[in-house]
Amino acid sequence: SFRMNVYMACFEMFKDNWLIGIGIGNTTFRLVYGYYMITGFDALGAYSVPLEIAIEMGIIGLLVFLWLILVITSNGIKTFESSTSIEIKLIIASILIAFIGIAGQGVFDTIWYRPQVHIIFWILVAILSCIISRKVIFKESENFTES
Repeated sequence: SFRMNVYMACFEMFKDNWLIGIGIGNTTFRLVYGYYMITGFDALGAYSVPLEIAIEMGIIGLLVFLWLILVITSNGIKTFESSTSIEIKLIIASILIAFIGIAGQGVFDTIWYRPQVHIIFWILVAILSCIISRKVIFKESENFTES
């Protein structure tokens, strides 16, 4: 009940500020949320990472964020499918599962505000990017594992 009331207020905030958002930061959110909140349901954030991004940066920021998630996931899947090394496939599969798990959890909770989770997310992105870029450079899985 609490989160649904916060979500409804946040959707109203997004509808009123859909193009460029309200601005980033917890202080800005708290100031603007006061105009939209349902009495008795004060919140520190939107309790949803995509909704928070949409509120703070508008539709442009949300589309860029969704594009980032899509590109990372699709490139990881393409590299997984093209690799012949079982070790590389296991690493990529593990990274994609963790990445999708963190992103999925973020839809319903603001876990990315915790530095530990945020750092893990970006480490996963960095490792996957390194694997993808090295795969593109070498083109062959035999050379990929030797370097």
